[in-house]
Amino acid sequence: MKTKKIVVLLLALLLALAVVGCVSPPPPPPPVTPVEPPVEVDLEEYYNENENEAGRYEVSEFSDENILVTLFYDRASHTQEHIVGLTAIIANIGEERVVFQVGSGSNRVPDALQVNLEPLTALFRPVIQTMDMRHHVLMPGEYVAFELPFAPYMPAEETEFPPMIGFVEDLEFFQNEEWEPVPIGEYIGNLTFSYLIRGEGEYDMIVEGDEVSTVEGTFQFLLFAEEA
Repeated sequence: MKTKKIVVLLLALLLALAVVGCVSPPPPPPPVTPVEPPVEVDLEEYYNENENEAGRYEVSEFSDENILVTLFYDRASHTQEHIVGLTAIIANIGEERVVFQVGSGSNRVPDALQVNLEPLTALFRPVIQTMDMRHHVLMPGEYVAFELPFAPYMPAEETEFPPMIGFVEDLEFFQNEEWEPVPIGEYIGNLTFSYLIRGEGEYDMIVEGDEVSTVEGTFQFLLFAEEA
């Protein structure tokens, strides 16, 4: 009889322990990692490394919460006797990895960065583009710069297929009957930069259907007849 009582007591004890285990509170959640503040991008490093004799003259800034695009001229004023030099610095000022499309393997400037200053002729796109769809990644705090030369010339005649120039940065190329200098005066340029946010471990490319973000804006350009 005593043995049966002991067995019953042991079973009751085990049952009680099982019940207690079932209703025990869940373990506490892991500590939350604080979110780092947005990165402050110090572009002085770029300015110091790339300063030239003429200096750099800021035109405009275009930005959102992730990207800052700063556009510079290479000189204070331009005439019809100058190649117009622009520099676009793209900086990741946010907290996420930024991916943008480079495109053709022969591109000096990525497809993601579109800068127009019509009717001036852009000199930084290849004559023939490939479709290899390369991509570039900017981590928080990183930046990259692209040179954007323009010639103050336009085709002498309107045509569906203007003369091909490739990568040309010499005004002598345009001094023939196929081209003519653009009129002096004020022009409005347009800039657009398209990118995508990708988390850690995600593939570094943009595919059809991805919803890209865009930074865009306009800037002013003045062309003088002679040195100002």
